[in-house]
Amino acid sequence: MTAWVAEFARKIEAAGFIVQLPPINEDVISLLDVDEPFLYSMAHSRFAQLQQYLSSCTSTRILWVTRTSQILCPDPRYGLILGFARTMRAEYQMDFATVEVEEFDRNPEDALIDIFLKFFQQRVQRDETLDYEYAIREGVPHVPRYLWTHLSKNLLEDAAPHAPKTLTLEQPGITMILL
Repeated sequence: MTAWVAEFARKIEAAGFIVQLPPINEDVISLLDVDEPFLYSMAHSRFAQLQQYLSSCTSTRILWVTRTSQILCPDPRYGLILGFARTMRAEYQMDFATVEVEEFDRNPEDALIDIFLKFFQQRVQRDETLDYEYAIREGVPHVPRYLWTHLSKNLLEDAAPHAPKTLTLEQPGITMILL
């Protein structure tokens, strides 16, 4: 266990949570990416263990802490977990979130605890927009979020005056339409 993991475990316990090996059907913070990208060049035996664990988790909520690969990308091997988490959400309806941190040091600890509390409280507060991807940059949490909408509905409404605008070129050098 690295010094950062030990310190983070101490802070999580101080916040009133139990730190232990991953239990089945309990909320989990995964720190498997601390030493290296867990999914990249994974041995078959490790993959079988992960598969067995996840298939036994019917109501587990997972918050997977990894290195940054969307805001900054010093090592793209860590980006594999984003696709894995999206697949688990889409195909297995699992609450599987990711938190990207720049470095595993003391900088993201407080933000991680805040994200942990928000993510696990979403189970009770289902009226909020659910967030499954977070990134911590310079100690500040960020949430990349998109909202699905129907084009036909939006075309019938006038855009808000302060809404983002899109610049479209109909033909280079001749016509521009500002929407």
